[in-house]
Amino acid sequence: LDSVFIGIESGNKPDLKLYGKTATLAENIQAIYILNKLEIACSIGFIMFNPYSDFIRLYDNLKFLEASEVLITPYLLNHKLWLFNGTPIYKKVSRDRLLKNSADIPLTNGFLYNFMDTRIHNAWDALFALDSHPVNFLRIDHVFSFYRFMSSEDSIFRRRDSVKKLGAHLQKFKKESRRHLIPYTKNVLQCAADGRHPKEVLADDEAILRQRLTQA
Repeated sequence: LDSVFIGIESGNKPDLKLYGKTATLAENIQAIYILNKLEIACSIGFIMFNPYSDFIRLYDNLKFLEASEVLITPYLLNHKLWLFNGTPIYKKVSRDRLLKNSADIPLTNGFLYNFMDTRIHNAWDALFALDSHPVNFLRIDHVFSFYRFMSSEDSIFRRRDSVKKLGAHLQKFKKESRRHLIPYTKNVLQCAADGRHPKEVLADDEAILRQRLTQA
């Protein structure tokens, strides 16, 4: 066993209830802690945004990610709930008239909905823009899993210098991505909460962030 995927989904209680999750925040934190202690690569499923997201929930999600020490990526920070036709939450969103085009949902795009708080869209839009970063963050998770396998006690490669250097570089990347993405996301949420569009207000900060992540 070299990697585990956990469907954490949220870092706040209201969203966990909305998704019908039974695990508590404390249990999720403990699960990640145990896997890290055992040096087993841990990837998580996480839904940062949904139609009912508010700024308290988003801040709580960010606090959870910050405390859990998982690899933080732009994809993790902008991931939206995908709606499936016929599910309880789909019916709820439909009743609340938040669907953009219900006919398209089952076949093409489960992201076609509005946010209850219209300011949330600006926050999501700014974080989604980071997905165009040249670093393929989705593959970084796979690299971490590969390193854990190569450096395991049973691996004949674990003592090679190249494997040690890869491990050091990955830890540095994880630390740097967290150090830069967390403060930027807090600024994005604050701008959006104030009624401003983060992509316009934080354009210079976004450019600096992209440069730092590339260097990492």
